Amino acid sequence: MKNSTPIKNGLEKFLTDFSFSQNPPDNIINQQKDQNLRELVTTYLNIKNDFLEKLDAEKQANLEWKQELETDLGEEKSIGELINSLKNLLQLASGEGLQSGNEARRLSENLDTLDITLQENSIKNLDKLSNENRVRSVIRIATIAEQRNGIENIIELGKTVVDALNVAVKIKKDKLKAHVGPGLKKSEDNITSSLEKISEILAKISKL
Repeated sequence: MKNSTPIKNGLEKFLTDFSFSQNPPDNIINQQKDQNLRELVTTYLNIKNDFLEKLDAEKQANLEWKQELETDLGEEKSIGELINSLKNLLQLASGEGLQSGNEARRLSENLDTLDITLQENSIKNLDKLSNENRVRSVIRIATIAEQRNGIENIIELGKTVVDALNVAVKIKKDKLKAHVGPGLKKSEDNITSSLEKISEILAKISKL
């Protein structure tokens, strides 16, 4: 996806706000003499009310998503930290042959195509949304929307893969204890060290 930040910056520079400040009096709305004027005023009021209601609803929906992100990622909402941790996790898990289903493949493909800078910029816009005027709210919502699906997919796939790998790590550790003999102690230590690193990353992701 192309970076649309320059366009949004231009809108923010040249448009200070739009507020639909005109409030036509009732005697124009209810008059019968000029039907065209009455229809024009009625259309204006319908557009005004519809737009402002939808903008407020969209703004509220994004602020609710902000709360969800804080639940998933912590107050800092560090999507970059999550992405790097997941990449390290997948690399280690692959090296140990741990199975985590098709979700791990999908997660790896998604991680390879992400632009962390754009996603972090999206979250910065989310943090600033609550106190913005209408023009800035529209601009910030547009920036957030560009990356929202990608962020949500990473979080959901990440949760699924983390759950699967937690199970896979436990199974492999149990097998090591049961089947590895004294002659393979060095190999066992290497595998156990890798599994412990995976467990540390899993724990770290769970705390984000």
